[in-house]
Amino acid sequence: MAFNHPPPQLWIDIKLIALFEFVKLFFTIKIYLKIEGIAWKWISGMHRIQA
Repeated sequence: MAFNHPPPQLWIDIKLIALFEFVKLFFTIKIYLKIEGIAWKWISGMHRIQA
């Protein structure tokens, strides 16, 4: 190989790590938004009961 770049296996590892991190972030945001949505429903429900 004349090119001086990392072996294919390393590129696969980098891609997998990047993909894993992206998926993890995506699910974290999704769960956070879900919890926030439930919290907002609960808070607005509490306000309705008090009003």
